[in-house]
Amino acid sequence: MSKVITVSSLKGGVGQTATVLNLGYSMSRLGPKVLVIDAAPQSGAGMASNARQKNSAGLLELLKGKAKAADVIVSAREGGLDFLGSGPVEAEEVIFFEKEAFRGNLTKVIRSVTDKYDYVFIDTATGLSVITYVCMALSSSVIVPLAPNALAVKSLASMLKFFRRVRMRANRNLVLEGLLFTMTDHTSPYEVSLINDVREGFPPQVFFETVIPYDPAFEQANARATVLAMLPEGENAGRAYLDLAVEMRLREMAQTRKEVENGQDNGIF
Repeated sequence: MSKVITVSSLKGGVGQTATVLNLGYSMSRLGPKVLVIDAAPQSGAGMASNARQKNSAGLLELLKGKAKAADVIVSAREGGLDFLGSGPVEAEEVIFFEKEAFRGNLTKVIRSVTDKYDYVFIDTATGLSVITYVCMALSSSVIVPLAPNALAVKSLASMLKFFRRVRMRANRNLVLEGLLFTMTDHTSPYEVSLINDVREGFPPQVFFETVIPYDPAFEQANARATVLAMLPEGENAGRAYLDLAVEMRLREMAQTRKEVENGQDNGIF
């Protein structure tokens, strides 16, 4: 069964799309079959990778019934990672995209392509919208990227309120995968202090232990339409996303052990 994870933030500029692409790539390097979905009409993930150049079609064509999944999904060169873009959504079609989400058709389209994957990471547009609501409603969990600055921290309360509303009204099984600190300068006393203050306000398990550092290589990765791990100068930040993927897998193993201890297992097979 696929684990579908929506990555979403109320505040822009926190590395949301970078997290989807780099975490998706890193997770695929560990062995699982991974699909990255760009559900943002602005096509941020498509522009930040070369997938859009390989195939500009995507969710829009599926919603219009003009294509099949095999026609719009792009596979990475190294295997294990696939990409489904939003399609060439022009300004006048954003309303159509949102209406299809409201009508439940976006849910049907996404669910129709997730079965053969172990992990599905969905990138949504910044802010709160019907598309974000729908993506969370069909997901297993949510990752919230959080940059250590005042505006991003102030937006967290609204983001979590939105998450709780989706869980109460549309998906009782939805869980918070974790809050992820991104674009962090470990040499900044202000940022370190802010991170510590935010952590004190929540249970420890709410946060990922992995912290994504600020690195100029992010911009270079965008310019070259690739992920950090494929750039010699992106090794530091790229390794952080690999650490994040490993942390997620270890969390899942710990949950499995807990189920075994509680007698909820049915054996190894």
